[in-house]
Amino acid sequence: MKPLQAIVHNPDWDYAGGGEKVTAVIAGRLVDAGWRVELAGGAALDIPRLERVLNVNLAGCRFRGTSQEWPSALKKLSRLSPRAARFLSGRTAFSFAKGADLLVHITGSVPPLCPARAGLLFVQFPYDPAESIRLTADGSPERWADKDKLARLESWDVRVCPSSFVQEWVRRRWATACEILHPPAEIALCRALSKEQLILTAGRFYATGPTKKHAVMVRAFRELCDTGLHGWKLLVAGGTHPRPDHQQYLEEVRALAEGYPVEVVTDLSFQEILPLYGRAAIYWHATGAGEDETARPELFEQFGMTIVEAMASGAVPVVIGGGGVRDIVRSGTDGFLWQTPDELKSRTLELIRDTQLRTSLSQNAIARAKEFSREAFEARVDRIISEFENRLK
Repeated sequence: MKPLQAIVHNPDWDYAGGGEKVTAVIAGRLVDAGWRVELAGGAALDIPRLERVLNVNLAGCRFRGTSQEWPSALKKLSRLSPRAARFLSGRTAFSFAKGADLLVHITGSVPPLCPARAGLLFVQFPYDPAESIRLTADGSPERWADKDKLARLESWDVRVCPSSFVQEWVRRRWATACEILHPPAEIALCRALSKEQLILTAGRFYATGPTKKHAVMVRAFRELCDTGLHGWKLLVAGGTHPRPDHQQYLEEVRALAEGYPVEVVTDLSFQEILPLYGRAAIYWHATGAGEDETARPELFEQFGMTIVEAMASGAVPVVIGGGGVRDIVRSGTDGFLWQTPDELKSRTLELIRDTQLRTSLSQNAIARAKEFSREAFEARVDRIISEFENRLK
């Protein structure tokens, strides 16, 4: 029997972050299930690099380039009638997947219509408030554009998202239900090593989007040092991007670190960061710090795989209590949630001074992390793939 064909589309493969990890692991499970898989994107893809950075096996996957540019006719139409152009784009943008058995797509905006026989949509977050769908009191679309957006969303057979935080905002902004599919944390590879007086944070050095707020953490650590903390080190790890504003952001973090026991390391492979997780006693995370979650929820963490991986390695999480992070850490049980830099510092000092508390929370963190393992993610994805196979064959 001819194998089923799947196209896994991600417009940002090169970013190699959490969203790319999700789509790459799904692609790998499809290959393992006997599907013929193409990785689709707008720019040439270095598959070996993706495998190395994300710790995935994409053997057998081919790359299919897809132009993100509108055809000239649509460009012209967009000047004459933006509304009509948006409608046509929403109907034709994924024409490259027409005839495929399955299209997998990761998105932060209302997606185009799914032209494949079946569709799996992973919603990172409904980023743009302007895309919000309005409903009347009886639940009907209020505007023509709302009806079109709902039709596009409903053309995807399975819609999933990374956390209850995202699930709630998809409901609010897109009037659409999503199932929760927690992303795949690599906890099977994580090991608690001999703990050092080390605080670790890991996250991309990007100046835009839901930034990792490295400066907030570096300043907090500087203040701890200035008020008497000795012998501890902060290690800031993250991926980089050549775009000038991202590079400037990285340099600003490095400048803040100067003169303090703060080390900034970049572009580590997963194998290189594993021992850092293992040696770290405490793990910090600050995405969303200083932001208003009600007004700008898109600036918060959708989930937090690095937090899970640090917990699996025995590092006690002291992380901001916002966004999808709340699905992971139970404050006072397996780590601490904080809202202000002062609380970040006080909770950290509490752990530094009370080794018994640190040991107890570390053990609880290791147990908690198992609930978000890659194996749990893969088992759920395998069930989804099996349901598609039963329907399509």
